[in-house]
Amino acid sequence: MTFGWRRSSRDTNPLDPMLKGVGRSAEEAAMKDLRHAVFDRDMLEQLKIPDDEFGYIRAYVLHLQGHLGKANIWHSQIAKGGEQGTRALIHEVVESRDLKGKGVDLLKYPPAEAEKLLAANKDSHVKALKAEYAYWEKRNPGRTVRDFVGTLNADDADLFLGA
Repeated sequence: MTFGWRRSSRDTNPLDPMLKGVGRSAEEAAMKDLRHAVFDRDMLEQLKIPDDEFGYIRAYVLHLQGHLGKANIWHSQIAKGGEQGTRALIHEVVESRDLKGKGVDLLKYPPAEAEKLLAANKDSHVKALKAEYAYWEKRNPGRTVRDFVGTLNADDADLFLGA
């Protein structure tokens, strides 16, 4: 069970309608990984995530964190769904979209170079942390910013508090 997760009728597995007709291998792998994940439907509707973006986000995370094996964010959080998986998905979608908006597609660079580019674009990471917080705050009324910061790793907490 993830921290503070309350399942409601608005929670859904976004893949049910997408499981048919998925063509590319990245999308197929994403669909397979996420077949049991349940995400907040309101969040999915707000972010308007197209079918192929799940495949891109999977490739994006594994490109940056493949060296972590199954401890990467994709397998340890997103593929499990729930509040934590939803937060991680929001983070990765917002971050990757912001980078693409700047003309930076980290998949076009070797992992070590991609990590340097990500570090050089901390504003994209901060934007993703803020989006993650906005979702967390809605799901956890009465909780404080300090409670949210307590769920982050030390580097992300410093970035978030410094923003």
